[in-house]
Amino acid sequence: MQDAQQVFARLSASSERLISLTDQTMQAAQGALSQANRTLQSADTLIRPGSPLNYELIATLKETAAAARSMRDLADQLQRSPNSLLFGRAPATDSRLPQPAGGGR
Repeated sequence: MQDAQQVFARLSASSERLISLTDQTMQAAQGALSQANRTLQSADTLIRPGSPLNYELIATLKETAAAARSMRDLADQLQRSPNSLLFGRAPATDSRLPQPAGGGR
């Protein structure tokens, strides 16, 4: 009978430690979840439609797209006329003026 009481006392002490550790773990998890929630709310505030950061991101993307178009146009121009890098674009022809017999180029 005394052995059973000793086992029960050890089990009781172990379970109290386990309960205490579980409580500490739950409190730490709740703190982490609370911090994650605050972080997500801050991120949502920063990037929501109409926010200054959202506006700047959209403006930057538009400028990047325009720069890409310009680079594509330049590449096309250089492919059509590689000498234009050295000599500039060929002058635009005025359709009202007579063209030379060779076709203008």
